[in-house]
Amino acid sequence: MSKPLDTETLQRRGSWKAAARRNAGKDAPVVHHHRPEPPPTLSEGAREKWDWLVGVMDEMGSTGVGDIETMERYCELSVQWRDVCDRVNAEGMVYQDRHGKFYKSPHAVLLVELTTKLTSLGGLLGLSPVDRLRLRVDVKSKNPGSLDPSELLKVGPRPRKPQPPQKI
Repeated sequence: MSKPLDTETLQRRGSWKAAARRNAGKDAPVVHHHRPEPPPTLSEGAREKWDWLVGVMDEMGSTGVGDIETMERYCELSVQWRDVCDRVNAEGMVYQDRHGKFYKSPHAVLLVELTTKLTSLGGLLGLSPVDRLRLRVDVKSKNPGSLDPSELLKVGPRPRKPQPPQKI
């Protein structure tokens, strides 16, 4: 059975359970946010990505013990993505056989697959603005006078003016 989420996480996600816990006076699980140590199995390049990722997630206040495996996969795939991207940049997206027929490079196919996986894992970690809104993660700006990017998403289309009825 899965471990219950803490009240703070439930509040960020907009769950009704957070309010129900407060109203019922139940003791909510306490989650201690800490800077997780990189797994010993990480490669050197992935360890650099780990430090960056932990810094970003600390800024968002969303670093948790349950994210370590997802973070590890994200870091390793990110290094692989960079290697494949460099290879595609050097060799091109297509290659030509000895008969003059063009084929899609296997590295280009792998690049697309890795990009899809990284996007998916990044979404689970709340790395895109849309995913932060979905997870209700508040990112505090280091510049207090600057505009918060999530504020841009709150601005909707202009209301339409009522059109006069058309005469037939």
